[in-house]
Amino acid sequence: MVLDELAHAANAGCPTEELLARGLSLVLAVTRLPVGIACLCPAGKETPTVVETRGLRPATARVVERAFPLAVPDDLLVAALPRLPVPPATRDLLGAEGISRGVVVPLLSARGPSGALVGLGRGRAAVRAPRTLLRSITLELGSAVGSTLFRQGLQAANSDLLRLLTLVKILGEPRSLEDTLTTVAAAARSFAAAVAVDVWLANTTTRQLYRIVLLEPPGPWRIDRARSFAYGQSLVGWVAETAKPAFLRVAFDDPRFRDQDWARERGIASFYAFPLRFMDRLVGVLSVGTAAPVSSAQLSLVEAYSDHAALAIGQAELRRRLEA
Repeated sequence: MVLDELAHAANAGCPTEELLARGLSLVLAVTRLPVGIACLCPAGKETPTVVETRGLRPATARVVERAFPLAVPDDLLVAALPRLPVPPATRDLLGAEGISRGVVVPLLSARGPSGALVGLGRGRAAVRAPRTLLRSITLELGSAVGSTLFRQGLQAANSDLLRLLTLVKILGEPRSLEDTLTTVAAAARSFAAAVAVDVWLANTTTRQLYRIVLLEPPGPWRIDRARSFAYGQSLVGWVAETAKPAFLRVAFDDPRFRDQDWARERGIASFYAFPLRFMDRLVGVLSVGTAAPVSSAQLSLVEAYSDHAALAIGQAELRRRLEA
């Protein structure tokens, strides 16, 4: 009966978060566990997004809500804490809460995992797990959530494509170099949900990159980013030297990324840089810093946009030289 209500809610367009909240209530009710975590698995994301937590201390809940690196299993999992599919640091965090055991109910759809419902308990008593009901939740709710995420993905893709076409039209209009660079930076920040965006112009004679535009959150900041790099120096210099994009999902693991203190202060975890080429000539580099890895769809969008941005920058530079 409850599953039928969830399926009806999904068909009626119930928000994904509400579906997961209802599913979590059902899991906690039938397992009689006091702690719960509901997660979504957005396309292209390696770490599930936490939608709701229950029964955790506020400080622990805040940590879990920022990142819950759960490896969603292929089937219902009932296990003691050491066997739950989370990294050791997360197990230690839960252990400090007195958590000793749990059940992971994966939400599975035809397109893969769409989320997970996690019930956690304290003490030594075995988990009460009606497997038939929980497996029904896995399939029924997983399919509903997966379909909702798919529809949302299509809507977002259509919206992003429309935005891209609009920006391409704007960039195709004659405008000053300064206005073009600012437009490029603002659009890139929007597409990638970026914390900071830099636009660097290239001097092919001196083989130097100069930062012209920087968009970042308001300070006060103690650490500033360098204003110029030689080709081959730092990550943006490497992009200029090789004319290849660089995608650092974990920026601090790559020795080419030298602005680590700057990035940490601003909450940047991932970093991406794109060469901007006009008529087989490097005109600059677009760099984007984000708080978490971006999806492959977002990267494709920014890459497509950077090609049009390079054309607009090259044309603006050419007009400036002709006017001079």
